[in-house]
Amino acid sequence: MAFASNRTGSYDVWVMPASGDEPRRLTDWTSNEGRPRWSPDGMHIAFVSDHDATQQDVWVVAAEGGMTRRVTTFNREVAGLPEWSPDGTSLYVYTSTERGAELYRVPVAGGRAQALQIPLTTGSGVGGGSLSPDGAWYAYSAVEGGWAFIELSPSDGGATRRITHRKERVWQPYGIWSPDGSRLSVPDWQFGDASASNLVELAVNDTTTRLLRSSPGTFHSPELYTPDGRVVFAAQRSDGRIVRVSVAGLLMGR
Repeated sequence: MAFASNRTGSYDVWVMPASGDEPRRLTDWTSNEGRPRWSPDGMHIAFVSDHDATQQDVWVVAAEGGMTRRVTTFNREVAGLPEWSPDGTSLYVYTSTERGAELYRVPVAGGRAQALQIPLTTGSGVGGGSLSPDGAWYAYSAVEGGWAFIELSPSDGGATRRITHRKERVWQPYGIWSPDGSRLSVPDWQFGDASASNLVELAVNDTTTRLLRSSPGTFHSPELYTPDGRVVFAAQRSDGRIVRVSVAGLLMGR
């Protein structure tokens, strides 16, 4: 498995066998490297770094280690994970700029990045994105007006499509594709009078929503689908309370 760790001072990309043997560091820079993503054949790892850049870019390194190669020259914020195309020849990368968000298809072997669309306007944002199993669609979280919704974009460019029905008071930060590409498992955090932390499943074709789990005070984060279609998720309990603090006491060290 590949992961990012700051055990040596700054964040680097590491790999280790799933059996639990000693990890091996693939990057050794004073900058920060993270969000590693395996290529479909398992031979390379794409990651995000601010090395040699004013902000962030995407790099590729062999899983066995060796020379790293910079594949983008955006020098801007990269949103979410870089996504490999099914054939491993391209990477899909979302970036954030003062104009909004942009989706690019980047040749891994080198060459000009292709801008596919600018789906969001100035002042909007974009959350995590992921490519469908067949490589035809890119699902991402569109942040507009303080709320976050799931939208789909054709991976070769074109009009986007929102598959979330609600218009406000919801935060859906990302989606996880089912193995057959027909559904997305999404954390669905509702705010307002009926606050709730839900785990829902969105159907891609007809945009119907199915509630998978709901628990007050628990944040559900889908991680992956099993081959038989079940959702693996993390559940984090969040308990809060209101307290009264004496500012004068704090200033006096009491």
